[in-house]
Amino acid sequence: MKGIKVKKTDTFEFEEKEHSKKGIISCFFCAFECILLGVSIINSYNNKGNGGILLGIIGVSIVLMALIGAYLSYMGMKEKGKIKKQTAWYSLLLHVIILLGMSTIFIAGVMALV
Repeated sequence: MKGIKVKKTDTFEFEEKEHSKKGIISCFFCAFECILLGVSIINSYNNKGNGGILLGIIGVSIVLMALIGAYLSYMGMKEKGKIKKQTAWYSLLLHVIILLGMSTIFIAGVMALV
């Protein structure tokens, strides 16, 4: 019987990959946005819907941070080299969800005024 020849093309590389730095920064933005959103929801509930100008400023700052965080996530996904991109993907997904939620809140607030 002849021996079977196996090619050495299927090799495994166990190299350490790092998470995208911009993706990590974007995750911190996302965590801060979630904290601010929770604080503003609790404050609005305690004031029976009359949040005032402070909650409006917090809402606009959440949207601005979500836009900046989404941009950082996108740039983190485009980084080259031996980089894990899961952090950037997950933070981009969370930023989009936060942006959709905040726009829903803004639209509901405008519709309540009409």
